[in-house]
Amino acid sequence: MDVNDYGIFCYSEFYTKEIDVPITNGIVTKQKVITDASDPASVKHETYGVRYNELLSFIISALSSSVIELQSEVAQIKETLNI
Repeated sequence: MDVNDYGIFCYSEFYTKEIDVPITNGIVTKQKVITDASDPASVKHETYGVRYNELLSFIISALSSSVIELQSEVAQIKETLNI
């Protein structure tokens, strides 16, 4: 079982840049806004995540497969020992 085949991990990228935002009385503050990659002032951000529902399903599936294999091996041992 390959964990990458089950959509467990997610990835996203986005770009931001800081702009000056005037408030009042000539006061200016900086604010980050989302932009595109073509803007030379943009900064790339990458986020990674885990989809926990898919992870849990993957774990249950792997455990289930292991139990089935163990049951098959136990049956073969019993057959060999005539139990």
